Amino acid sequence: MKKAIVLFERNLYSSMEKDIITKLCPYCGEEVSLKALKCKHCGEFVDASAESPLPENVLWAGHPAFLCYSLPFLLGLILLPVGAGLIIIAVVLIKMNSTKYLISNRKIRIESGIFTKEIHEIRLKDIKTISLRKEFQDSLRGTGTIIVIPAGTSGQKLALCGISNPERVNSIINLSQVVQQKFIL
Repeated sequence: MKKAIVLFERNLYSSMEKDIITKLCPYCGEEVSLKALKCKHCGEFVDASAESPLPENVLWAGHPAFLCYSLPFLLGLILLPVGAGLIIIAVVLIKMNSTKYLISNRKIRIESGIFTKEIHEIRLKDIKTISLRKEFQDSLRGTGTIIVIPAGTSGQKLALCGISNPERVNSIINLSQVVQQKFIL
């Protein structure tokens, strides 16, 4: 009986100690060390003090390039005498101008939509992989797509489609990540 009480007390104290030295990750709900900056389970940052002390500055902002919509626009010009061309041209211009890309020294943001806004963001410190894709027609137009994949397990990825001079934008993201990491570490 005495042995059972001692074991019960040990388990009680060890679970109390565990509660004191751990916290729950706000993203996945798993236990992490109280001193942890990043969750070992999902890869998200759990410490707000790990934020960069730099103020947020916009490094690049843009829209999908007009050249990415050249074929539908040309079709609209051809069908302009029929009347359907005006609708096609209006849809192309609205779609192009309703998508906005923003890269700051803290995050990448895509905003799209006219009546219903959709905003997707990934913090620079959460980026795992950046890919640059240029298909044949992109090479002819001087455009490309930048795909940003976060380190966490959310599965969300951002695709900045139709970027003019994508190599330059890619290097802006990479340099911003390096600067961000120097201030965090």
